[in-house]
Amino acid sequence: MDSIWTKTCSFPSFPALEGEHHTDVLIIGGSIAGLLCAYNLQKKGIDYMVVDASRILSGTTNGTTGKITAFHGLIYHKLKKSIGLEKAGLYLLANLSAVKTYQELCRNIDCDWEEQNHYIYSLEEENMLEEELRDFTAFHYPNSKEICFWAAQDCMPLDSRPYIGPYASLAPGIYVASGFQKWGMTSSLLAAGILTDHILGKENPYSILFSPSRSILKPQLFFNGLESTKNLLTPSSPRCPHLGCALTWNKAEHSYDCPCHGSRFAKDGTLLNNPANKDLSWAAKKEQKHK
Repeated sequence: MDSIWTKTCSFPSFPALEGEHHTDVLIIGGSIAGLLCAYNLQKKGIDYMVVDASRILSGTTNGTTGKITAFHGLIYHKLKKSIGLEKAGLYLLANLSAVKTYQELCRNIDCDWEEQNHYIYSLEEENMLEEELRDFTAFHYPNSKEICFWAAQDCMPLDSRPYIGPYASLAPGIYVASGFQKWGMTSSLLAAGILTDHILGKENPYSILFSPSRSILKPQLFFNGLESTKNLLTPSSPRCPHLGCALTWNKAEHSYDCPCHGSRFAKDGTLLNNPANKDLSWAAKKEQKHK
């Protein structure tokens, strides 16, 4: 089903960009992270342009829960073991600063901002809670109906920290923000601050913690490589147009998913999620047929 946002909100639309354009900063991706970057640059008087392959807020942000918190599940236990107490504390400070900034931003915006208690559930408890909530609603509100029930697709970094900063030493002036691991609201605002400081040539106290050039030599990287090799060699179709991995059918969401890099396609072959940048071949043929 569609998310509550697509059901209840109207999104701005813009004509396709044509011709030659010049800008000091090009922001690729009109998500919450991209728009917050634009907001920061606007305040600094920096010339920028936001472009998106589809429409503004149509990607991962479209499936957000709208939950803004610095308490990202059990992540601090993991970070304490992997990078130590000091850096785990830095992660907490970074996200607390993001929550505080949201509070300030939303002070004069009619956006239903609410402050609530934070709870953590195990997977079993979460599933049980979901069923209990449905039973409670059916009993007390028999005439009500469920209008939205959706899932989000999230990039999960190998070391539980987003990748925010310079893309590569050989590509100066190119920056990336990815791997928000289900906590995109605070991570997006944090990313916008770090990237804006990079563009302005300023030091940011959190940059080193999220640097994309940090080592990711983890056991999971080896298993991911094996999985990618396996799917590349699997003699089946359909294949992902990104790098040719065999797609698997997702029964829960009725989509073709790529186990190698996360691209997703609708039942008719239409592209849903990157890194692939085009539809499956039969979807393209259908489109040509209808033109």
